[in-house]
Amino acid sequence: WPFEDNSVGVIRAHDALEHLKNPIHTMNEAWRVLAHGGFFLIQVPSSDGLGAHCDPTHVSFWNKRSFRYYTESGMQQYIKHAGANCRFQKIAVNEVHRYDGVKYVDAHLVALKEGTRFYGEVLI
Repeated sequence: WPFEDNSVGVIRAHDALEHLKNPIHTMNEAWRVLAHGGFFLIQVPSSDGLGAHCDPTHVSFWNKRSFRYYTESGMQQYIKHAGANCRFQKIAVNEVHRYDGVKYVDAHLVALKEGTRFYGEVLI
């Protein structure tokens, strides 16, 4: 992404992640450009509903459980071999219904880097 390391305070990705082919690369790049404690605010159609699969331009699929791989150390071990090197802390991950009853996931994450930790559970 065309941003310097640790240079961004907030990324708002609404209806965007599902259009990017490589979820691990997407999460790594978001983490790279976010400053420590920076917010990653995501809204993505849930693969647990109809919205994720009906749009032919969607190339990656997410649901509420997808974010566990980036926020829980016990789950992160399963994607390290694929190049995952990002660390996020979960503020909230919820399923919501938007227009036409399409199920979405709202994920609010915080980039964890060196320094003070924020908001509850922390990766070890």
